[in-house]
Amino acid sequence: MTIDHLSFATHDLEATRAFYEGKLGFPVLIHEWMLMQEGGHVDHLFFDCGGGCALAFMQWCDVPGVPVRFDTSINHGLGVPSGTFHFAFRCADEQALISRRQALITSGVVVGDLLDLSPFRSFFFDDPVNGLRLEY
Repeated sequence: MTIDHLSFATHDLEATRAFYEGKLGFPVLIHEWMLMQEGGHVDHLFFDCGGGCALAFMQWCDVPGVPVRFDTSINHGLGVPSGTFHFAFRCADEQALISRRQALITSGVVVGDLLDLSPFRSFFFDDPVNGLRLEY
């Protein structure tokens, strides 16, 4: 079995798209708009993050019973350290990792240091729209 997609909440799908498509370079796979039986709708956007896996973001709009504001960062809402729940993207090799980090820095994304997490190297950064912790 393989993971098809992971889904997260957002309060600003347009800004989320600008980050994941514009800064990370993940193309949009599907953009659907679901009318909810109880009223309102959900705007649902899937990004191709490679390897057959996608990330999806849902923006709940005027759906009865869904609060207007809630914490999309997962970690903060659960009261755990910011790196506890995160997701990582794989690079082909160390040179690709270094190049990816530099490309993100050049595009204005704030990233952490390159860490030696033997046997791997990685760096962490945050989704500035939704507060999610990300890793390469």
